[in-house]
Amino acid sequence: MGGEGLAYLYVMLSRSDTAMGRFIRTFTRSTFNHVSVSLDDSLSCFVSFARYRVDIPLAGGYVQEDAQRLLYRGNPLPVVIFRLEIPEAQRQELALLFAHAGEPDAPIYNTLGALLSWLHLPCPVPGAYTCLEFANRLLGTRYRSIPALQKGLAPYAFFEGNLGDL
Repeated sequence: MGGEGLAYLYVMLSRSDTAMGRFIRTFTRSTFNHVSVSLDDSLSCFVSFARYRVDIPLAGGYVQEDAQRLLYRGNPLPVVIFRLEIPEAQRQELALLFAHAGEPDAPIYNTLGALLSWLHLPCPVPGAYTCLEFANRLLGTRYRSIPALQKGLAPYAFFEGNLGDL
């Protein structure tokens, strides 16, 4: 941990080997297609808005992403992880948000926004997030694309490589 009363928020960009991931990367010309966040210093669990199952394209929402989910089919998962120092009070607020995000009336996955991400234009849907929209909410930012988020967070780079190597 950082100094007294400080904690870390980790933001991970990943390159998933799924049909949706390849679609997003092809049209956005991005190295990465997914954004996850974590408060866990061990980096063993991340959270995001995504499809519940990789083989079902429309149903999704808040998901917890551990290594088994992220390392799809045992394939390597190229990632870049950023570490941002935050006040402990903010960490506690985010932990509470994460705890309630999976409840029945919680926001769902913004499939339309994900499909239209190749335009680099926001497509807000009330009560829904894409992984990027969720990260923007947590960070208080308005990045329109994953490459823009990556560039904005570059000074906070913490790890780059295969997630399985952590």
